[in-house]
Amino acid sequence: MRGLRDLIGRLNAPRASRWLIGTSMLLLTLWLQAHLALAALHDDGTTVRNAITVYNSGDVRGQLSGAVDWVFDRGAELSSADAELASVNAALAAALQSGTITAPVSSALVDSLTSARDDLLAQFDGEAPVRGLAIGIGPLLSALEIPVTPELVQSLGLPASAVLAVPVADAQTVEVLRQRYGWAVLIDRWGLLVGMIAGAAGVILSERPLRTLAIVLGIGGALCLLAIPLFGVLNDWLVGGGAGGWSPLVAPLVTSAVDQIRPWLLPVGVGAMIVGAASFVGLLLLERRRSAPRAPEDDQEERAIRASTP
Repeated sequence: MRGLRDLIGRLNAPRASRWLIGTSMLLLTLWLQAHLALAALHDDGTTVRNAITVYNSGDVRGQLSGAVDWVFDRGAELSSADAELASVNAALAAALQSGTITAPVSSALVDSLTSARDDLLAQFDGEAPVRGLAIGIGPLLSALEIPVTPELVQSLGLPASAVLAVPVADAQTVEVLRQRYGWAVLIDRWGLLVGMIAGAAGVILSERPLRTLAIVLGIGGALCLLAIPLFGVLNDWLVGGGAGGWSPLVAPLVTSAVDQIRPWLLPVGVGAMIVGAASFVGLLLLERRRSAPRAPEDDQEERAIRASTP
């Protein structure tokens, strides 16, 4: 029993409490990031398709051209079709910059991206060795009426009947991405629960659990309220091209993922701050009342009661 009491005494230390609370905040932050990333990654393509239609402007077309340039640059690095890809890249960039992105072009672009995403997720979820990743651009070129030559298909190592696809990642890169995806799934699945348990343990092990709980609630509520304008700043940064050529695709995905958690940020933040502040003030008043010096007549009355007690 003495050993158990000593163990509990060593655990009931301010350092352990602070460590657990800090770990809890870190896990909750990582969980939020993983949740947003996975929500954006698993979008069905409707968000991007609608965004391209809504943001159909010269700036967006220029950003899309930057994304196309990146795809063809990666294709040139991973294949021997430099000259052929350069000519197709130039034709595609000119077509995207020439006018409005029509519905067929938008649909072909989104279908190419979602097909590559589905292939990537299938490799992430499988146990077989991964392979390289390619983005099919055949339907997009057809929608833009850009001819695909047999020489280009052959230079990419594809059968003549295959859909034209440009390689963008080798197997080693996909394996690294699979490991990161696995960590994101793990954190999204357990980060919230473990973070809440760690926070509760940190509060229980603190020297003043109720005061610590009030402070944690206040800080958590403030962070929820602070996240609302920060998400707005992030969206403006992405819409303004902060992510480079992928901004028109990344911005609506992130916005759609944030919209899933935005509705509860305000009520949870306000409620946590009110409860935390009220509890903290109430505890301070209670402690001050307990530590206030007692009046002399109260001491005399207590001594008289003790003297009359047999």
